[in-house]
Amino acid sequence: MFSIGLGRPDFRVKSYNGEDFRIKWVVSEVRGYRSSMEDRHVHNTNIIDTEMDDSGDKISIFGVFDGHGGDYAAEWVSEKLTSNLSEELRITKTPPKERYESIFHSTDQQLRDVVGRPDLTPTSFMDPSGTTACVCIIRNNKHSGDTTLTCLNAGDTRAVLFDDGEIVNLSDDHKPMDEVERSRVIKAGGFLHDERINGDLAVARSFGDFIHKCKFDFKEHEQPLVCTPDVRDFTLYNQSHNGLRFFLIASDGLWDVMSSKQAANYIKLEIENVKIETGSDVVDIQDLQFIVEKLVLHSVKDLDSGDNVTVVLVVM
Repeated sequence: MFSIGLGRPDFRVKSYNGEDFRIKWVVSEVRGYRSSMEDRHVHNTNIIDTEMDDSGDKISIFGVFDGHGGDYAAEWVSEKLTSNLSEELRITKTPPKERYESIFHSTDQQLRDVVGRPDLTPTSFMDPSGTTACVCIIRNNKHSGDTTLTCLNAGDTRAVLFDDGEIVNLSDDHKPMDEVERSRVIKAGGFLHDERINGDLAVARSFGDFIHKCKFDFKEHEQPLVCTPDVRDFTLYNQSHNGLRFFLIASDGLWDVMSSKQAANYIKLEIENVKIETGSDVVDIQDLQFIVEKLVLHSVKDLDSGDNVTVVLVVM
C-alpha cells in the first residue's frame, strides 16, 4: 500500500514547549509511516538575554532539519549550525546576508571533514545522508516591542508567517525543476531525471549529500547541489499589532499534503476555537501544544502524508 521506505506506522507524537519574553512555542513531531525518524529540530530562546544586553534585544533560534538517506546529517547539522549561528549572533547581532551564507558553507565543510576525506571523490564518504535546514532567528526588543524575524532556508522545509490575517511564506522551496536551481545543476555538469538531481535527490539545496558536490572545477556555491541559504528579513512592529501573530516551520511531510494557507488557517481556527471554549483571549501553552499535535496527526492520519512530520509553532 505504501512505497519503499514506509513501514509499520507510528503515530506517537513527541512534543516540546516553552514560554519566554513575549513568545510561546511548541514543537511536535511524528514518525508516521516512515521506518525511521530523520527529522530534527532546534529551539534556543537564550542566545542573548535582555538582562545582559544593553540594546534590549532578546534573540532566539528555531529550526527544522529534514534528513534523508539516514539521520546523521540532520542530527549533526542541527547542533553544529545552531552553535555556529549562536556564536556569530552574540558577536554581531545583525550579520549581513553574506555572513549567514558563509556560516552555512563552513558548517557544510565541517560536516564534510567529519564524514569523509577531503579529496571530494564520491567513494570517499562514510555517511551518505543529507539534510535541509530552515532556521528562523527572532530578535525581540524590550524597549520598542518590535520584532525582527530572519529566515534562513536551504531545501524544501518551509516557514510561514500569519500576521493579523495575512499569510506570508518566509521561505521558498528549493526544488530541482525551479529555473535557478535547474540552471546551476546543468551548468555544473549534473542532470535532472524524474525531477531529481542526477536522478537521485528531490531537493536542490541541502547539507551533506557530498556525492553531488564533487566537481573539482566549481566553487561550493556552484556545485550541482549547494547549501547556500535564502536569507530574508521581516520587521514586525508592535505598535500596529493587535491581532494573532505566529509563524510555522515544518518539514515537507506537512507541505506535501497542506498548503501554507491551509496550515496557517488550521492553526488560526483552532486557536479561535480554544478562545471561544475558554472564554479567554489568552491561549495557554498546553492548549497550543494540543493544537500542534492535532495538526501533525491530521497530516499523517487524515491526509495520508507518507513522510515524517515536524512542526514548530511560535506565537508572538
